[in-house]
Amino acid sequence: MAKDGDSYTVSVDFGGALPNRSYTIKMGETTDYSSPAGVNAKLTVVMDGDKLIETYHNEEKNTKWTVQRTVTGNEMTAVTTLGEATLTQGLIKV
Repeated sequence: MAKDGDSYTVSVDFGGALPNRSYTIKMGETTDYSSPAGVNAKLTVVMDGDKLIETYHNEEKNTKWTVQRTVTGNEMTAVTTLGEATLTQGLIKV
């Protein structure tokens, strides 16, 4: 992740499984987002203490979900919530 003024650019390397992607965001501002799977949504990112909270809204399907990310050392925990379903991922920086 790189910071430029009040913008952040996040680059994702999928190790050749998918094309690499970059996303540029400003905290608190809504932006257009397209996932590697082709899902389009409006994305808003905010900080809440030590948590990065991503809120997504797919207007076409009227679906909303959130991702809360926390980092401890080399490990990031991402908790995705969609309705009653929750997915927790542990990601290790290499």
